[in-house]
Amino acid sequence: MVPTHFAKPWLNEGKWVALELENPFPDSACCLTWQQNDMSPALTWLLEYLGDSETLNKEWLREPEETPATGD
Repeated sequence: MVPTHFAKPWLNEGKWVALELENPFPDSACCLTWQQNDMSPALTWLLEYLGDSETLNKEWLREPEETPATGD
């Protein structure tokens, strides 16, 4: 199993085939680890932005919105 946004290009190219599970797995946890004694400003911002597990899962595991193709 892989996140949809990772699998989509492979599925679109026909290299992978999506299978429907009779009993789908529930969403799994998403975890981050870091060295507490070496907190960069970027990591501090990221942790404050994500805030909690629910936000972390929504922001990191969601399928990106597709942008419509333009007729340039």
